[in-house]
Amino acid sequence: MTIKTRLLTLAAAAGLLAASAAGAFAAPAVIKYSTPVYAHPGFIKVSSVFAGQHVNVGPCHNGYCFVSKPGKDGFVRFSAIKLYGGYGPFPPHPLPPYGPWWW
Repeated sequence: MTIKTRLLTLAAAAGLLAASAAGAFAAPAVIKYSTPVYAHPGFIKVSSVFAGQHVNVGPCHNGYCFVSKPGKDGFVRFSAIKLYGGYGPFPPHPLPPYGPWWW
């Protein structure tokens, strides 16, 4: 095997490992309202999800969360997601110990 072939094989194996690990961190959720699914946060619509649809939510970045569902996976606005725990994608932040007026 050449070095290029070995590097491609290693990259493919790392990609499969990352994909399998991403499923371990997914949280079950329900979509609150119908919304588009994007290939990247906010860009290129690839699909849609509908109100009441059950999905698995992965990592969230800049107001969008990765969603796995039947069909094409992608990113959805976090405001459209309700986790089964009831908090939404991010748990509420506690107030600072000295009160909100400190800021």
